Amino acid sequence: MSFQAKFHHAMQQMKALEADMDAWIATDPYTVDVHVDAQTGERVGIAMLREQPKAQWALDIGDCLYGFRSSLDHLAFELAEHHTGTPLPTDIAKNSEFPIYGLTAPDPHLITKKIGAIDPAAQAIIEALQPHHRGNPAFEKDPLWILDRLCNLDKHRTLHVVVPAKKGISLNLISGAIGNVQYSSGPVDHGAEVIRFSLTPDAEGNMEMQLKLPYFVSFSEDSPAFGEPVIRTLGEITTRIVVDVFGPLAAFLR
Repeated sequence: MSFQAKFHHAMQQMKALEADMDAWIATDPYTVDVHVDAQTGERVGIAMLREQPKAQWALDIGDCLYGFRSSLDHLAFELAEHHTGTPLPTDIAKNSEFPIYGLTAPDPHLITKKIGAIDPAAQAIIEALQPHHRGNPAFEKDPLWILDRLCNLDKHRTLHVVVPAKKGISLNLISGAIGNVQYSSGPVDHGAEVIRFSLTPDAEGNMEMQLKLPYFVSFSEDSPAFGEPVIRTLGEITTRIVVDVFGPLAAFLR
């Protein structure tokens, strides 16, 4: 079935992208340069990026998104063929699409245009899956809505730029005492302050610590998924599709 072929191809692309991102992270492209703030005496950690994320990843993300979104449209078309027969009438084939509506419920006429040739029971399942049922603003967190927004942005406006984002800070105190630690998670730029803390010596006058910046690759601020991990976001989309869409609807193709 073409919807399965589309989905599996996108999954292969996602796995290749994940492996490439993991390999990049393994090179430890970020370091943290620590210096003393002359005014406060605090230690300040500055992120230093030795290697930028690959520009190719924006294209790879777009390919994954298109494949996942396309698999839903192929499913809708195959459901229509199975219920109505082949070939589909021209107007039905032209308008066939898996609908995804977020903020408000769609006009019933629009739903009929997209999936009216599908088994009524399957139509009911698709309608129940619509993100708008979650309410506002909860619909924005529905993986189907995120997929639709990301895919449309990639197709019609711009590529999804990715940026490194810190998970937190790993501090290993060897001697002395650490206090007043201030840091935040999320996307980080080269030269940005990532942590601020006080470090005082122990009784023998020693103070030493090791600082590490764990991170992942996230969507940039221009994305509807700003700050979210790329691979985790794609993974949540695939889970929603497999469990909630393919699971109940594939039965109508038997």
